[in-house]
Amino acid sequence: MRTAMARAGTPGARLCTYFLFCALHEATHHTPFRSRWLNNAVGHFAGFLLLLPFEYFRLFHWNHHRFTQDPLRDPELARPRPATWAAYLFHVSGMPNWAARISTSAGHAFTGRAPQPWIGPEKERLIVREARLYVLAYCGVLAGSIALGSAVLLWIWVLRRCSGRSSCASICSPSIRDAK
Repeated sequence: MRTAMARAGTPGARLCTYFLFCALHEATHHTPFRSRWLNNAVGHFAGFLLLLPFEYFRLFHWNHHRFTQDPLRDPELARPRPATWAAYLFHVSGMPNWAARISTSAGHAFTGRAPQPWIGPEKERLIVREARLYVLAYCGVLAGSIALGSAVLLWIWVLRRCSGRSSCASICSPSIRDAK
């Protein structure tokens, strides 16, 4: 188990995380494959591993393209810029992003609503259903780990999320770096 946990924090694991996002992003545009089905399958696979539901990201991303750099409508500019160095380091750690991903998906799954302005009423049911299926699958991963008596899969997933952070943030975070 120690070996798997140690490998989860390697540069290779970080690179894998970055490539997963590339797959998600390109599948959103339907560019990797001629088949829409295959683009969607790859998008959902990558989105699941990244805790970023594919259909939700597709709507978010298209709205970003439609309103790029418009501070009132570009969803990527929704959060205020960090005002201090500490806030900046926290921002580049990626932790606010992961917290937002989890809380947004949980909100969709458990409230049955998708209130973001880029999600039209015609897509709300799709986004809620997707969030519920992802949460159910995450529970299945957790149950599988428990049934097998091993937390390796969960640790690899959690540590890979933490290791996907910027190098500066990894250096500045001894609790992650020094974890045994």
